[in-house]
Amino acid sequence: MIDAKEELRLRELEAGRYRHYLFLTEKSYRLDALLNLAEAGEFKGDPATYWSLVRTFSVDSDIDEADPVWSELLAIDIPKRQHMTSEKDRGVLAALPAQVQIWRGFGADCGDISPDDALGGHSWSLSKDVASRFARRFARPSGRPGLARATISKDNIIALLLERGEEEVVCLPEDIDEIEIMDIDQEAEDHFASIREL
Repeated sequence: MIDAKEELRLRELEAGRYRHYLFLTEKSYRLDALLNLAEAGEFKGDPATYWSLVRTFSVDSDIDEADPVWSELLAIDIPKRQHMTSEKDRGVLAALPAQVQIWRGFGADCGDISPDDALGGHSWSLSKDVASRFARRFARPSGRPGLARATISKDNIIALLLERGEEEVVCLPEDIDEIEIMDIDQEAEDHFASIREL
């Protein structure tokens, strides 16, 4: 027997009210449900809604950004991906230079910090300070916080998300150029050593 919530969810799906359908879907299954709708061609008539939903779920989801479903959602061939950026933020994105410097904080395992450690997700920032905060927050107890600086062509930025104050740049890892990796703890030691020398 189908419960009332599931019945309502299926009615929303049949009526093409995908936003309502997805929000009635259990949170841990929303991204898969969105991907299934996209792969079935349900957004051909309204691609802006697809990208708006991807933006909503990028903020609302508990699914780790390294999960392959994110790569599939971001790389899908649906036009109008500029709608993942809010209308307000599109002006800021348009004003960025052709090559954009971006930062990413990450936690690295013991040993050397490598570019592969930084390329495990799609979220970068225009702000070094924001990236440093994330690096310290996500550093593994047995590892070290790392910081990556890279450039990306503005045309390869999928979205710019400013509403959370993180100056978030969403992009595919394969579109990143000229990556440089830094050990935050070593960078801090070098900085304080140079101050002591003054």
